[in-house]
Amino acid sequence: MIIAVLNQSARYAKKQNIVATMVAAVNIQLQKHVCPAWGLSLWQCIYYPDPKKVPIGAYRIWLLDDADQANALGYHDQDPNGVPYGRVFVNTTIDYGGTDYSTANSVSMVLSHEACEIVGDPEVNCWRQKMGYDISLVCQELCDPVQEQGYTILVNNKDKVYVSNFVLPAWFDYAPVKNAKFDYLGKLKSEFSMSPGGYMIVIENGAYKNVFGSQQAEGKLIKNASKQHPAARSFKRMHPKK
Repeated sequence: MIIAVLNQSARYAKKQNIVATMVAAVNIQLQKHVCPAWGLSLWQCIYYPDPKKVPIGAYRIWLLDDADQANALGYHDQDPNGVPYGRVFVNTTIDYGGTDYSTANSVSMVLSHEACEIVGDPEVNCWRQKMGYDISLVCQELCDPVQEQGYTILVNNKDKVYVSNFVLPAWFDYAPVKNAKFDYLGKLKSEFSMSPGGYMIVIENGAYKNVFGSQQAEGKLIKNASKQHPAARSFKRMHPKK
């Protein structure tokens, strides 16, 4: 499966090399880290300067300048035909102290986050039981529980590009094996735990609610705002159609 990245950001109109570098890092992440860790066939993340060359069936992520919802950095969803897509807002991310790809608070981190979560649950319908005999459920979003954490991938033997940390299958297992690893960076110590800036959506007693890794995370833009976009998958999980 292909995730096609399309640049509609005026900020990057004359910086195609920056877009290509970010996308190359995310492609490496998907092929060498995410897909093997999750036992998936290899996905590709490819930059298409010409939208007309995007192959039929590819999922799309657009780089846009400004958020279409106040403070959103990016989001992912499905279109009316059920095809996953994502949007990453370049100016909004950088205006809040972000960089192109040289820090954890970066456009590349947002792009990585959206790509990983499309791979993790393309159909937007996977919920996992939170505890052994508990009726609570948690949605299968790969980056939310550790979303302020990132690591670098070397591109072209010179560019260190930040991508998002992500949880591993054991994180969703209420009875993981001994010494299981719960996220790629090995920061979490147990299933369904979160980093201080982490976030997840759960269903408890039939009610949807947000759960944050810390009280501080609840108020931080980069941890939450994009999830409240009316088009975002997380928002739609919280407000299912009746």
